[in-house]
Amino acid sequence: MAIGPLLLGALYAAGSYTSFALFKASSAGAVFFPPAGLTLAALVMSERRRWPMLLATIAAVEVLVDVSQGQALPYVFGFALANTLEPLTGAWLLTRRWPRSAPGTERGGLEMWSFVTRAVVLGPIIGATIGTATVVWGLQKGSWGSVFGPFWAGDALAVLTLGGGILAWWSTDPDRRLPGARCVVAVCAVVVGCTVVGYWPSGTPLFYVPLPIIVAAGVRYRSPVLAFLAGSVMSITANLVSVLGYGPWATVAGRPHYGLATLQGFLAVATITAVLLAKEVDEHGRAVQRASAEHSEHVRVRSLFDHAPCGVVSTRRDGTIVRVNDTFTTLVGRSAGSLSGTARFGDLLTVGGRIYYETHFAPLLRLRGFAQSIAFDLVGADGAHVPVLINAELVSSVDGEPESINMAVFDAGERRAYEQELLVERQRVERVAQQLDALQQLTARLAIAATTDEVADAVVTGGLHLVAPNAVLGVIDRRAHGMMRTWPTFGKTDDGPQQFVTLPLSAPLPVAAVARTGATLEMASRCDIAEQFPGSLQTFVDTDTVSTLGVPIVNGDKECVGSLLLGFATPGPVDAGVVALANSIATLIGSALERAWRFEEQYDNAHELQQALLPVIELACPDIAVLAHYRPAFGRNDVGGDWYDVFELPDGEVAIVVGDVVGHDLAAATTMGRLQSLVRVIAARTPDPVELLHELDRAVPAVPGSFCATLFYGRFCPATGRLEYSKAGHPPPMLANAGTVEVLDGGLHAPLGVAQARTSAQVDIPVGACLVLYTDGLIDRRGVTIDESLDKLRSQAKLLATTTPTQWSDWVLEDRCGSGQADDIVLMCITRLDRQP
Repeated sequence: MAIGPLLLGALYAAGSYTSFALFKASSAGAVFFPPAGLTLAALVMSERRRWPMLLATIAAVEVLVDVSQGQALPYVFGFALANTLEPLTGAWLLTRRWPRSAPGTERGGLEMWSFVTRAVVLGPIIGATIGTATVVWGLQKGSWGSVFGPFWAGDALAVLTLGGGILAWWSTDPDRRLPGARCVVAVCAVVVGCTVVGYWPSGTPLFYVPLPIIVAAGVRYRSPVLAFLAGSVMSITANLVSVLGYGPWATVAGRPHYGLATLQGFLAVATITAVLLAKEVDEHGRAVQRASAEHSEHVRVRSLFDHAPCGVVSTRRDGTIVRVNDTFTTLVGRSAGSLSGTARFGDLLTVGGRIYYETHFAPLLRLRGFAQSIAFDLVGADGAHVPVLINAELVSSVDGEPESINMAVFDAGERRAYEQELLVERQRVERVAQQLDALQQLTARLAIAATTDEVADAVVTGGLHLVAPNAVLGVIDRRAHGMMRTWPTFGKTDDGPQQFVTLPLSAPLPVAAVARTGATLEMASRCDIAEQFPGSLQTFVDTDTVSTLGVPIVNGDKECVGSLLLGFATPGPVDAGVVALANSIATLIGSALERAWRFEEQYDNAHELQQALLPVIELACPDIAVLAHYRPAFGRNDVGGDWYDVFELPDGEVAIVVGDVVGHDLAAATTMGRLQSLVRVIAARTPDPVELLHELDRAVPAVPGSFCATLFYGRFCPATGRLEYSKAGHPPPMLANAGTVEVLDGGLHAPLGVAQARTSAQVDIPVGACLVLYTDGLIDRRGVTIDESLDKLRSQAKLLATTTPTQWSDWVLEDRCGSGQADDIVLMCITRLDRQP
């Protein structure tokens, strides 16, 4: 809340006229001056950008009021300067210590001593100095000793009581500002009465009478605002009574200026005392309430933590366990003392779980701040695997830096068993559904067919026998002008359709004639067949075909792109329903072929791009032999983000790189090409693995799509056989030597772009040993855990001792690749050779 210029001007004028009328400030000097407190409060409660407007309003009103009271114009500006610099100084000093915040928020209350020293003492000193100089040197009235004290005391008292009351009310929460309206009115009325009684007699000192009332009201209601308000009422009443000539301060030894000054000082001390007592009682009461609430909350949280139905783990940001509850210790079969402060949470996971924790879980937690229902396998004290689900939250410090991790760990043993049973039952239901949906198989398979061969496979093996016993699909070959490819259903095997046969579009065959003319062809008997296509009669006889129906296949542009020839074992015209069904199937095939041709065009372009991006490894180093394979994901564009590279460094060592960019499209391939070039450029000047990965971390924001890419980078010394390497979230390589296989799991850190410290590891590669590197597509399989895939690959790598890398790679890729391959695969074998003398 802020006071506007118009309201401030009106209140300032009212206060000034009141001061002139009641306290005769024009002749006796400034005594109690209410505008001083009002202007200070207005500035503190407003943003600094509004101060010039408010100060201009104050100066203008001061000039108008002084001129209206008969003051000479040159001296009017002196009073205006005094009454603007005074609140400006106090507000500036006070807001440096006590910054302004929005109303309704917790400000911590008005800091009393800061307010007194800065706003009550220092600010009015500025105003009193300028005002006194104007009166003494300009108006030639009084002396510095007789004018400065009353001027300062009157302004200071107004700032303390009126300004302090407004600011205390503004800085206090609404529910703790004042008691009820009746109570406030009653307190003010009692204070007025007691002040009149105390300040009326001149001979009997009763001026202390209002003090107990003010203190009691502030303490009773724990309200510094009420104490300020009561002090303001007492100050106004006391000054009024004194100016009317009553009380001990009416005259002090015939020197009214000093009498008024000491009066303001007494009122100020009384008000400060009452406010401080009320503030102290209020703060003490709130402290007791907070302590009680915090203790109750601590007891409740402690009980909830100790008796939680799930395991609760708190770790530092590096994974070191800080605290666990009884549920978690029971789950893993370990004591809290053996875990807290010594063990890392990742050490309680399986090997595959640790890899997933470092490469997926931890980066996800840093990015999102939380993770939910993440499945892991804990390793119990007896070595048994305990399946769990984890919910985690990243706790940050006040400055926003990650500080700790809180995790809820749920036992998922029963859930996993249930999911396995559910999966088995679901597979059974799917098999039954496939049998019941045989009539819709053709439509479903055409909808997902990506290439011409897949379209043909869907047509020939996908339920077309329900329409006709025999059929031939013909598709115009867009890559060979004037040719067409044909697939017969009568030559299919259990593994798929018969290999297509390429025919000239001008061949005297029914399937070619329909594709060539784009017209429906129907032959009701073998006589019609022999008459129109005598060269095809024997084929129809061999397949027991008596009548035929040929329908053209058209695309969305009404262009004939092929034909579908159906053969029936009965003579006569084809049923109208069968003709309609055949035309519907042909329409579906036409749409599928149009999509397939677009895909094949993209596939050809993508294949050329992928082959251009993959490096040609040509090493002058005779110490190693490199064999690398790339397999795209099934059903993709033969392009993706997996890549490899082997090249010589300027110092004669050999750099070995395997990377994986997220995605299986042209964008991923483009990012892969940029990273490949970037690695070569950085390695030329910074071959150290750790430094290279740090350079890539810094370069990731400038390479779109490279965030969270994984990378293995190693530098191999041919002379010593030493390999120094570091991994950014990449699966561990394997070193096969004489029937033994070592998993190189050192130097593992988060993927690229996730800032963290990185380290490297070293290993010696003996002569004859083979280093196997790969991307995660080789070990990721639906329904198979990472641990199982790693164990299987490790067992397979032992066979490198009895076979060549080429044979072994072909065998592994054949075992791992197929229609279920959902990710790109890179497999590279690097063999250290025996250097010839």
